[in-house]
Amino acid sequence: MAACVLFHPDVQLEPDAQWLCWRRGARIRSYLRSINGLVIELPLENVEALAAEDAVQWVEPPLPALGPANDDVRRRTGAEVVQQAPYGLSGAGVRVMVYDTGYGFSAHPDFGGRHRTRDNSALSDHATHVAGTIGGSGAVSNGTYRGMAPAVWLDAYGFQQAGGLQQGFLYTDPGDLERDYDDAINVQGADLANNSLSTNVATNGFPCHWEGNYGVTSALIDTIVRGDGNNPLFTRPFRVMWANGNERASTACLGVEGFPAPYHSTPPPACAKNLIAVGAVNSNDDTVTFFSSYGPADDGRLQPHIVAPGCQTTEDLGVTSCSWSGGYRTVCGTSMATPASSSTRMTSTTAPGSAIDAERRRTSTLRKRPLARSRSATSPASASGHGCPITSPARRRISASGVVLTNSGLVQSSTGSTGWTS
Repeated sequence: MAACVLFHPDVQLEPDAQWLCWRRGARIRSYLRSINGLVIELPLENVEALAAEDAVQWVEPPLPALGPANDDVRRRTGAEVVQQAPYGLSGAGVRVMVYDTGYGFSAHPDFGGRHRTRDNSALSDHATHVAGTIGGSGAVSNGTYRGMAPAVWLDAYGFQQAGGLQQGFLYTDPGDLERDYDDAINVQGADLANNSLSTNVATNGFPCHWEGNYGVTSALIDTIVRGDGNNPLFTRPFRVMWANGNERASTACLGVEGFPAPYHSTPPPACAKNLIAVGAVNSNDDTVTFFSSYGPADDGRLQPHIVAPGCQTTEDLGVTSCSWSGGYRTVCGTSMATPASSSTRMTSTTAPGSAIDAERRRTSTLRKRPLARSRSATSPASASGHGCPITSPARRRISASGVVLTNSGLVQSSTGSTGWTS
């Protein structure tokens, strides 16, 4: 069987953890250096003996294989306004990591050379749609299906396993996630990551008690977001948006673990503590979609944190964005809501490395912003979190003196850069 094993901080993965696993007949699939863990395969009868070792902190089965989880979207989030003068926000200068079921179709005319494939996973129509919502230019539609930040750079990565995804090897190796995030942050210089992925617990017939769980993959994501330098791979705060899941599309797991249906339906790893989990609303009326997963997490934390347009009940009945055909297609899901929300979190002109830029990288800061301007009569709640953020026309202005002018006062910057930001 496959397992994720975390070791105590004073245990070296090489050679000490290696030796313990090999002694129990294990094969090592990946090294999780940022959280001092291994992904292994070992005989089922040896699991308890390995877990009993003093060096071992935690053992769990890995998550199942991750799978898939705009004109109206621009209007509902306010992106339509800030793309126009005098703001002119387009995502220029921003890099977004798109971690998905595969990589998008880089040759789509809407990307104009701004979409780069960074691994050898597989071409994905889903990933193409997600990337188009973030940064498509709308070239094929005369701007109708323009994305939220049409000048952003997109770095595409796909969920994959060593040796490829073959039958019988259907679990998520978080080592791939760690490697791809390491490359995106430290090599490509990504500013934010969009993850329109889910384990789809109910629809795949996996154990219902997994919903609401916090595990090894969640801990890895939290380490990446925190970026506190305790691990050499991740030394600066980083923004991660993650789809909160579509579990309510199935009734298989509703009402489990003592929670009334349809609550407590967020699949892992979306219950990580430091990311921003995004649910879906209909863009025509802001009602929560019939499929969007509800919270809370197992420990009572709010899920989702925010919602964004991921479908609609009128017009094209979904979110229309880029397809690997070179045209467009229309689909619904929290997979579609997440890039809509990711794009409203972008900024374009603040000098990288400034005090304001560093603070804006923190997820804690981004979570607070929707509270000041959002649409929801019941927020915060386990259905809609803090509501649907709006990219307000009241943009911040950085003056030449290094002072940020806001609606509510002045914030001193460490630089003197000038420009509109979101």
